[in-house]
Order: sequence, then structure tokens, then C-alpha cells
Amino acid sequence: MARAKHGSVWLLWIGAVGLGVAAQAGGAEWTVLAYLSGDGSLEQTARHYAHVLAAVPGSARVGIAVQIDRGPGFSDEAGGYEDARRVVLQTTAAGVPRRWRWSGWRAEVNMGDPATLVEFLAWGAQAVPAEKYLVLLVGHGSGVRPFVAGSGGRDQGVAYDATSDGDSLAPEEFSAAGPAIVRALGGQRIELLAIDACFSASAEVATEVASIAGMMAGSPNLLYEPGVPWGSVLGELCEREGLTGETVAVRAVGAVQSADTATGAGKGSYSAARLSGVAELETALRELSDALCRSMPQAAPAVTAARAKSARGGLSEEMLDLRAFLQALAEEAEAAELPEISGRAVAAGQALGAMVVVSYAGERDEHGEAAWTWATFFPPNLTEFPADYLDTGRFARQSGWGAFLEAYLGHLQRLLWGT
Repeated sequence: MARAKHGSVWLLWIGAVGLGVAAQAGGAEWTVLAYLSGDGSLEQTARHYAHVLAAVPGSARVGIAVQIDRGPGFSDEAGGYEDARRVVLQTTAAGVPRRWRWSGWRAEVNMGDPATLVEFLAWGAQAVPAEKYLVLLVGHGSGVRPFVAGSGGRDQGVAYDATSDGDSLAPEEFSAAGPAIVRALGGQRIELLAIDACFSASAEVATEVASIAGMMAGSPNLLYEPGVPWGSVLGELCEREGLTGETVAVRAVGAVQSADTATGAGKGSYSAARLSGVAELETALRELSDALCRSMPQAAPAVTAARAKSARGGLSEEMLDLRAFLQALAEEAEAAELPEISGRAVAAGQALGAMVVVSYAGERDEHGEAAWTWATFFPPNLTEFPADYLDTGRFARQSGWGAFLEAYLGHLQRLLWGT
């Protein structure tokens, strides 16, 4: 999410050892596990999410457990505590707001540590067991920025924690923690992973979470405060039996669009994707990347033109809308009489279209089309290839995207410097 015009917000999971609330008997159909990081500039947003969840009508069908982390000196409201706490939002009667039941657990934790996430999920799954889990991560998101000097990668990803040296959950940390996450949920994969954070809906993140979740929702660009209006979506979940993760994700994108239309803001973005499509997208991009690398001197002008036509974002315009780029590249390559590249770009665009179920972007391009669908890393043209991008996870390596960026940016450097 973004405050005013700048900054980003992430949806986060937080966890810690200790079960202070007795597990509910029987279990629900769904449990929402909300990991809310307000330790930074998003304390008000994290508290807003917690109150929205508490207002979800009571129902035996849906359980809710929350971990919220607050930072020092932001607000004295609600006790003014500066650490993280856990609460179960209990149903007292059907159809009425839920009751806060604090677990008694409190600790100063690093929300950007995957071990914290795993511990929270284990606690929540014991406190409110369910057939299906919706994991909601809220906080600042920075996208993929391995070229930022001196960052050490700590501020790359989601779940930013200001009091832990700006540590964040980097894309590759999701897959590394994957087996532990599945164990924490009793052997289940996450039905829907919603990362309410700026630049969370990226190819880099989707690839890393595909092993732990069936559906993913997030923002490929900026997500503005107050975030996603989950109240209406979860209200429907309480009323209707048998909803799938895909249905819930589609409802969430629709809720963002409805709220944006109602306010007339015309900004922000939110998308939902089937993670089963990640492998097909990787394969299609690898074939495209191989074709581009084989003919980079001829293909570079088409790449440059396609990038210029595509929406860009991030702190240094290092995130690119992948759908727009692939479409523009297919057109530019066809005009340049590069049929293999044009065909490969079309195929990759089709794979992305099959993966992304629905998207909304308040921001529009010059043709009136949504400016953002799904993001990926593509640094500015005059940037030297950041070799540490290859350390950001599977996508950079397996899709060939890292090799393509290295070939393209290296080609531009040689033209610029004559080396």
C-alpha cells in the first residue's frame, strides 16, 4: 500500500511460539490468518485491518486469528504498545461483530524473518483449525531491488519491519520456508495467499509461493491506504458454503475496484492468479529469453521500444508490467521481421493470461487499458546488470529472465561505452 503518493505497503504474516488460546473444537471451513506489520509507517493501516476483521459477522464457518506488530512512538491509542501481539477474533453469536480475545502472547519480533511467519501460522492453525486457510499479509512492499547499493537485500520483498533494520520477507525466503509452512498448517497448502503490499504481485514472488499456495492475490503496482476492503468479501465467506480460493480472490479484486470507483480515486491495482500456471509461464518465458539472447543485436531495439510502451514502477522504475511488455514486444518484433521472437512473446503472453484470473488497475494507459496486470523486475536501460538479481529466487534463473536482462543491459553498455 502507499501513503498519499509515495511509499509502499505490504500484507504480512507474523508468528511466535506459544499457544495462549485453547484450540477450538471441530474446526471451521475457513480460517483467516492475518499477519499485520505496522512497525514502520503503517501502524494505522495495520490497526484498520484488525478492526475490519473484527467487524466480520460471527460465523462458525469462518475463524480469524491475527498477529499485529506496532512500532515505537507512533500512537498511544489502544494501549500504545510497541511490540507484537496475537488475538483470536471469536464468534459470540452469528451475524454480530466478533470479540477480541488476546492470547496473552507478546514479543518484539522481526516480521521480515520467515521463522516468525512459520511460528504464527502454526499458532493460528492450532488456535483456529480449518479445512482451508486464507493467509493475509499486510505491510510495506518494495518489489525486487537487488541493485540498491548498501541494502544487503534486507529491504527487498514484503513484511518490512522498521525495528529490525528494515528486514523484509524476500521472494526466495517463501520457498525456503515452504516445507515448514505446510507443516505448520497441518500438511495443507494455503488456499489463498493475499499479500496486500505494493509490488507483491510479481513473477518473482508468484514463483516462490507456488509450492505453498493454490491462489495468490496482490498488487503489481501501488496499493493505497486503507488497502483492500476485506469486510464484504469475508462477510460473503461467512454466509456461503463451499467457496473456493479462486472465488474469494476474484471477489477481493472486485471489492478493490468497487471501492476505487465509489471514491473516484482512480488509482491503485490488485490482481489474482492461479499459481498452477507458474510452471507454464516460466517455460514460455525461458523460450522467449533464449530467442532474445541468440539475436540480441537485432532484437534490442524492439525490446527498448516495448519497455518504453509498458507501465513502470518501483522506487527506481525497476518494476515493469509484464503483460504490456509482452504485448508490445510481440508487435515490435513483428514489425522488425523477427517472427520467432514475436511468436514467443505471444505464447508467453498467453501463458500469463491463463495464470492471471482477474486484475484491476485504476491507472490506465493511453489506450484506456489497465496499466498493470502482473509485474516483473526490469531495471532502467542504462543500469548495469545487477548480478545479485540471480540470487532473488527461482524465477530469475529458471525462466531465463536473468540471462535475458544480462544480455540486453550488457548490449546497451557496450553500445554506450564501446567495450
